[in-house]
Amino acid sequence: MEYLFKTTIMKFTFSKTLKTASLSLGLFTLTGCGIKQTATGWEYNNDGGKFEIPKQKPIDLTKYELTRNLRLIPGSSYKSFFHEDSLVDFKTGNKVYDEASWGICTVSSFLLSDHEVTNREYREFINWVRAKAAADLLAETYPEKRLPNGNYNEDIPLDWSDPIIQSRLFIKRRGMNVFNNDALIYITSNKNHGDVCDQLDSAVKIFPDITCVEKTHFPYHMDYIYVEEYDNHPVVGVSWLQAKAYCEWLTIRLNEGVLLTNNVISRESLYHTENTLIQAHENWYKEDSMNREPLLFSGFRLPRESEWTIATKTKNYMPGTDQFFAWDGFQLTNKKGKYLANFSQDYIFSSNDDYEYTAPVKSFPNEGLDVYDLCGNVAEWVEDSYGNDKSLKMIKGGSWADSFESLLTYKFETMYLNQSSSRVGFRVAMEILGSSSAYITN
Repeated sequence: MEYLFKTTIMKFTFSKTLKTASLSLGLFTLTGCGIKQTATGWEYNNDGGKFEIPKQKPIDLTKYELTRNLRLIPGSSYKSFFHEDSLVDFKTGNKVYDEASWGICTVSSFLLSDHEVTNREYREFINWVRAKAAADLLAETYPEKRLPNGNYNEDIPLDWSDPIIQSRLFIKRRGMNVFNNDALIYITSNKNHGDVCDQLDSAVKIFPDITCVEKTHFPYHMDYIYVEEYDNHPVVGVSWLQAKAYCEWLTIRLNEGVLLTNNVISRESLYHTENTLIQAHENWYKEDSMNREPLLFSGFRLPRESEWTIATKTKNYMPGTDQFFAWDGFQLTNKKGKYLANFSQDYIFSSNDDYEYTAPVKSFPNEGLDVYDLCGNVAEWVEDSYGNDKSLKMIKGGSWADSFESLLTYKFETMYLNQSSSRVGFRVAMEILGSSSAYITN
């Protein structure tokens, strides 16, 4: 198991008899207010001082629709068991083969969505890619509808009845004209493929795999992504690549909205990219850098395996103890007898959780957490690869179809990055900029 970037691993080796180890961690946050320069006694940001630490306004996550559901997960530590062939020496990068290795994993603060990506949210991605495909086709076909740069003139409304769109983007199915989902292609940036970018094509087909849902005998398989009844159910049938493409697209939509709200740009566009938004923001900032603060967010991504795990630790969790599920205690029901997760019960349990398949997100009590459904409902893609195979990705949390053992937070399963399952979805995460205290959340 690879712990990358901001994750530090301290390894302890155990003999046949389990030994205990305690670790005291000091967490410090540096702020500009009240810090004194120790040699002179001058206060920073004081009128008589020579040094100034810039003060930044708090980042209000409630201000934008796409950030309202992000929750701050404070940096912390947890006990971790490293499976054979999965421990990496974080100093040398070499594999350490140890069948009985326990350690403390330390994770920095980050932002995490409080729910799994829903059908409605993912469908917005699908609809955007559809519109982009239609616009590109019209620009290619009709010179009078394209701008000098080759882009479609977005002042002209898309005409979905146009014969060229009907013939190229639609197919006949059961006597009806339906959109050809194979035409839903999103071109990703290579940097967002991470350590596997050299192996991948940047063109990602983004429509969920309906066949894997059909094989599971979902009673609503063909309608699952479309019908309003399932809008708030987690999207399934998406690969790791599709989840990454969604994160990239969502980042562009977020920063486009931020720049639009702050009058940096004048309109939304199908042709805005990460680079064009960065350039627009840079030009705006340079015009009055003394009185303006950066606006762009760092971007959505998949959570790392260690981040996903630390998010399951409740407010009562202590690094010296262990916790099996994403809630306090070892029970699968709360005091009212309500199941704490959507998973597959067997004959041991006398009741069920009211859902045969997926449940609407946030249907189960979060029991002290800031996020829902980390265990159960759908298992979730995380960023990390497993072992030396960079195309083999990790999945956490267990699903509606799995037994309670799969809900154990130290468990994981793997699947190749281009595969999908009716049991697997994902949620988004984001880096924090500066101090975690600089964020306003719900």
